[in-house]
Amino acid sequence: ASTEGYSRKTLPQETQVSQLGLGLGVSLNNIVRRVDMNVLKDIFTQSSRTEQFKTRESYLERIQQFHGPSEAESAISAELSRLNDAFAALSVSPEDPALLNTTVNQARSTAAKFNDFSDLITQLRNEAQEELKSVVTETNNLLRDVQDLNEQINRTSASGRSVANLLDQRDQVMRKLSQNIDISYFPAENDTIVVLDKSGKTLVDSSARNLEFNPTPLGPESSLGNGGSATITITGNNSAENADITQQKMGGRMEALLTLRDETLVQYQAQ
Repeated sequence: ASTEGYSRKTLPQETQVSQLGLGLGVSLNNIVRRVDMNVLKDIFTQSSRTEQFKTRESYLERIQQFHGPSEAESAISAELSRLNDAFAALSVSPEDPALLNTTVNQARSTAAKFNDFSDLITQLRNEAQEELKSVVTETNNLLRDVQDLNEQINRTSASGRSVANLLDQRDQVMRKLSQNIDISYFPAENDTIVVLDKSGKTLVDSSARNLEFNPTPLGPESSLGNGGSATITITGNNSAENADITQQKMGGRMEALLTLRDETLVQYQAQ
């Protein structure tokens, strides 16, 4: 039970009797899993939420580190307060060279603090985009793994053999997939499944869909609104099935990274 991906399994037995009612022993059926599918779906959902919040926290923590603790007085607000104090002192003696020099230096320090924060925001947006590119690549690989396991399960089940271990393997892939994007699924023939995203778009049925994401470097003014940020598209078996999911609430790491890139950090930049 301490093995990753383990699920409880049983070996069903069936009593064999003759036509005269004499016991002839037992026959063994295929090994079967004892898994609560509703609990499994809940695990996938919670896994998606956990990864979403962890990813968001990792980026916002760096914003907090930039401002520093309140007692350090290193935040932009502290710089503005010091600049206000410098101008207040200068207004009393505007001809004082020392006060003039202090005010100019504080103004430069305040401007530098704004520029540093702007650079940090742009850097974080680009890092989020690069991480998103890796997540999309990993997601495509996992979708193909689900497809491959579906095919193996279909063949094995059709031949009358146990698919318990293959189902365990697929659950492991699905759990990793759920960390990247919130998924649901329903059973199909011979223990295969159809995988959907949060909005009901098909990710895997008889074949795996592909997510396309081709980012370019972001600047301070880059956004989805002006076409400066790359979109994520689900491609199907033909062009009619392609769908832009960039602004869709998709859950997992993908939603966290897109929200940071296109909403949260953009708002910080605007402010």
